[in-house]
Amino acid sequence: MSYENELGTYLELNQENWLERLQWLGINVEKVEDKG
Repeated sequence: MSYENELGTYLELNQENWLERLQWLGINVEKVEDKG
């Protein structure tokens, strides 16, 4: 019955990765807009 625990951990890791991806996308978008 550790399925819920594994799912919770997975979602937590996903949230952290999502924030990092959003920051990375934001930085890349700024670079592109500066060039354009």
